[in-house]
Amino acid sequence: MNASPQAPYLPLSRDYKVLSSESTHEGLRVTAEVLGVPTECPDCKSRELGKWGTRPLVCLDLPFKGQSVAFHIKVKRYRCKRCERSFSQSLPEISETRAMTQRLLLWIGQEGQVRTFISIAEDIGADEKTVRNAFGDFVKMLEEAVHIKTPTHMAILEITALHKPRVAVLNVQARTLVELLAKPNKITLHGYLGGLQDARDVRFASVGLSATVHEAASHNLPQALVFIDKPHVMALAASGLLLARDGLRAKVSKAILLKAHSALSPAEADKLAEAFASCPVLGEVYRAKEALQAVYSEALAPELARARIEALLSGLSSEARPWLSGLTDAWAQWEGPMLNYFKPGAGEASIDHLGDLSSIGLAVDAFGRGYAFEAVRCKLLFPPRIPMFSFTGRGLSLQSLLAKSAG
Repeated sequence: MNASPQAPYLPLSRDYKVLSSESTHEGLRVTAEVLGVPTECPDCKSRELGKWGTRPLVCLDLPFKGQSVAFHIKVKRYRCKRCERSFSQSLPEISETRAMTQRLLLWIGQEGQVRTFISIAEDIGADEKTVRNAFGDFVKMLEEAVHIKTPTHMAILEITALHKPRVAVLNVQARTLVELLAKPNKITLHGYLGGLQDARDVRFASVGLSATVHEAASHNLPQALVFIDKPHVMALAASGLLLARDGLRAKVSKAILLKAHSALSPAEADKLAEAFASCPVLGEVYRAKEALQAVYSEALAPELARARIEALLSGLSSEARPWLSGLTDAWAQWEGPMLNYFKPGAGEASIDHLGDLSSIGLAVDAFGRGYAFEAVRCKLLFPPRIPMFSFTGRGLSLQSLLAKSAG
């Protein structure tokens, strides 16, 4: 191993003495010792201690003058003569969870929000997994310092972001993102919702047409009214309408077809009438979509809403029904949760109030293109550094988030 003399290495603190430092092809090797000596047994508090050998410890530290740093410490061990417990010297400023200094862990946390884990790993002489795990520790420290308030009106929205299915948890009243989950699976959802200390504060939970999400919300939010939200149901009607247009080869634009009839210009209304004249089935599917929208637009009691929706679906002709099979199947499976929308207060928790959220996945991509999911989540939800004092926040403004996709 070729080594060359190195300028004195900056020690961690007065608790350590640097014995030597040398530059090698692997980086800077620093040998140090801990100056502090224990005065009593950590268990029985006896002062009758005897030496019990040493153990080597190698931990990583901040890069120094462009080199990675390996911190080599001979840790002295002691044995209590009274209770016979053996223990090591305390190691100030060394991470309790990783073989690295605390200052390196904090540095990784900050750098990981603006750089890739691979590039950081190259700087400190470690592998990407080490950096990823250290970043995870940093995020846990942030989570302990920054409590994001659990919303009383929650929405659990499945999205696609960073090339994979994810889950965005929203505070509907505050119009904020309060959590971004890596996977829309049972373990992840139960882990998050089941870990909420104030889960009983959630009064309403807007969900989509996912059995996994619905079951997790119903199980872990005991005081919440879990309901399938209007936009998810209307999306089924819109999807059926477009399927009918394509399948029946109707000559009408998507934009006109998906507009509410009341929002059509005279010219657009004429084009729609022409399309329906040549394709009556498409007209029937369109009117079903409009009738469903009318049900949601009126402040109906659940029983009246049920009667209106059942009349709408049962009245479909045999030619129109196949195009709306997604809607009819959903009603057969989810009638109860769909009708929960019409119960008092649920409408106030609807994501319908938040505008078009279809670009939320693109906005997350814009925030974190090229970075690991953990880093993107950290950038979205937390400050870049560990705050001096703990505080409670409401999450990231949806307006700020969605502005990313627009930009």
